[in-house]
Amino acid sequence: MSVLAAWDTGLLRRTPHFAVGGRAGPWWGPFALFGLTSLPTFLAFMLAGRSPLDALPVYLSIAGLSAVGLWAGQVADFTRLQALARVEQLEELAYRDPLTGAFNRRRFDDDLSGLHPPAFLLLLDLDHFKRINDTYSHDAGDQTLAVTAQVLQELVRPTDHVYRMGGEEFAVLLAPCEPAAALEVANRVCRGVARDVGVRAGLPGVQITVSGGLAPALGPKREVLRTADESLYAAKAAGRNRIHAAAPLNAPAWAAHAPPVQPAPSSTPADPGR
Repeated sequence: MSVLAAWDTGLLRRTPHFAVGGRAGPWWGPFALFGLTSLPTFLAFMLAGRSPLDALPVYLSIAGLSAVGLWAGQVADFTRLQALARVEQLEELAYRDPLTGAFNRRRFDDDLSGLHPPAFLLLLDLDHFKRINDTYSHDAGDQTLAVTAQVLQELVRPTDHVYRMGGEEFAVLLAPCEPAAALEVANRVCRGVARDVGVRAGLPGVQITVSGGLAPALGPKREVLRTADESLYAAKAAGRNRIHAAAPLNAPAWAAHAPPVQPAPSSTPADPGR
């Protein structure tokens, strides 16, 4: 009887199925189910030589109470699943950048604090991004940012996470990751951005490049960010379109083999620091 009662309730499914049309199932379902499965009560009374009328109160009690219990359980489970889904949705909104779909700075801070070595931080900044906004419009700039996030997601490993830190700055947390693998991913990112972002952002003929600083994710969060940021500025100072690795990687300066920079035309001088 228990197996029959649970057959269409979701209790025998690997994925619970409590909702029908956005509700916890029809209210009469459990009553019909237990009404049928409790019918042997009459047979038991008849075999004992008693009248079916004597079985009616017992039948109604068993069927009614069982149905009410099952229905209440379905409603409770469905409500709990709805609440969990809502919490998950709110967490997604709280930790995602709405423009690019990448994780945001809040999620970055949480994830960086929970990293265990070996792990690395790759801090990235688009080169001459202001020229895109000034020459092609802010919509083109937004599209460039969104495409950059997509390309980064495609270029990193499944275990790595991509974040938009703000403006044209992105970050990648590589974990777990050995130094050689970190350099390989950074190299792939730098070349891939230079190769793909301009075309996919609808700016043919304009090469959009990125500079980056690579640092081990060791020690206090502030120190990790400072080291990566110093390496990023070293990459900018060395000519952009490259990655500068922090000293602990035993590679004080490491440049990706990307094509030469071809910035978007503009009469406005570029910010020499970015």
